Amino acid sequence: MPYQPVKWWTMQLSFDTYFSSEESNIQNFAYSGTGFGYDINLYQNVELKGNWKFSMNGFYTGRSTTPNGFSVATYDFSLSAKKSLLDKKLQLAAGCSNILKKSLYNHTTQVNNVSTDWTNRWETRRFSLQITYYFGSGKGKQVKATSLDEETNRI
Repeated sequence: MPYQPVKWWTMQLSFDTYFSSEESNIQNFAYSGTGFGYDINLYQNVELKGNWKFSMNGFYTGRSTTPNGFSVATYDFSLSAKKSLLDKKLQLAAGCSNILKKSLYNHTTQVNNVSTDWTNRWETRRFSLQITYYFGSGKGKQVKATSLDEETNRI
């Protein structure tokens, strides 16, 4: 649920936990057990005078466990800004996602005497620039009903 400390600032904080259960009956790779993990997400929006809007989104995924290993914590945040001009007909937007480049997957697995460390890394930081122009008056046009029932009623 969003929280608004002041009229121009809205935020939302979420905390999610999960519990998992796994079992493998494969010969020489048998295991059974449970695991636990959690995520924290924060979304903030600020609207200032002059049609400026700013957003900041961040997350933290804590260390999670599985029956045969664990994943390390990951975290990152993104920023964006919007500015409306020309009586809100022109909109400029810019932003950067995953600024810290910490969105990666890293899992360590231990089964019997075999240990593997999986790390997936990819380029997650993105910059964006968007220009939008709204043509027309911005007023919606209402279309007359044209269903078969409507036609029948008019006859």
